[in-house]
Amino acid sequence: MHAVVTTFSVLTSVFIVALLVLALLRWLQRRDRAAGWLTLAFLTLGVIVTVGRLDPSQPHGFLEDAVQRLEIELLVLFPYLLYRFATEFVPPSRRLQRFVAVLTIGLSVWTFALPHVPAAGEPRPAWFLAYVLVFLAHWTLLSILVTVRLWHAGHRQPSVAASRMRMLSFAAAALTVA
Repeated sequence: MHAVVTTFSVLTSVFIVALLVLALLRWLQRRDRAAGWLTLAFLTLGVIVTVGRLDPSQPHGFLEDAVQRLEIELLVLFPYLLYRFATEFVPPSRRLQRFVAVLTIGLSVWTFALPHVPAAGEPRPAWFLAYVLVFLAHWTLLSILVTVRLWHAGHRQPSVAASRMRMLSFAAAALTVA
C-alpha cells in the first residue's frame, strides 16, 4: 500500500511540474496576465508538494516553524491565484474584488499570527478550529467563484474554447471537492 501511495505522490508531482512548465511556456510566449496567474498558481502548488515532502510532520525550532507557516500561506494563496486567473476572463465587481482581497490578506495575517500549529494527535484549541473553518470557507468560496467564472467564460465561445473553459471549471470544482 505504501508503494501505491508513493507512486501516486510522485506522479502528482510530475503532473504539477508538467502543468507548471506548460503554463510558464505559455506566459513566456504571450506574456498575457491569465498565463501569468496560472503559472504562479502552479508554482505555488509545486512548492507546496515539494516542501510538504521535506518538511517534518512535527517542526521544532524557528526555521522549521517558519517553513511550515510559509507552506500554509501558500495554501492560502493558491485559490486566490486561481481566482485571479479566472477573473482575467470574467472581471469581478470592485466590491467582490475588495472582499476577496480583504479575506485573503486577513487569512494571511492570521496564518502568521497563530501562536502555534498543533501537530497530529495534539488537541485542537478553539482558536485553531476557527482558523481552519475560515481557511476552508476561503478556499471553498474562491473555488466556487473560479468554477462559476470559468464556466461563464465559455459561454458564447466557439465549441473548442467553450469545452476548454468548462473543463477548467470542472477541474476547479474537483479541487474543492478533493
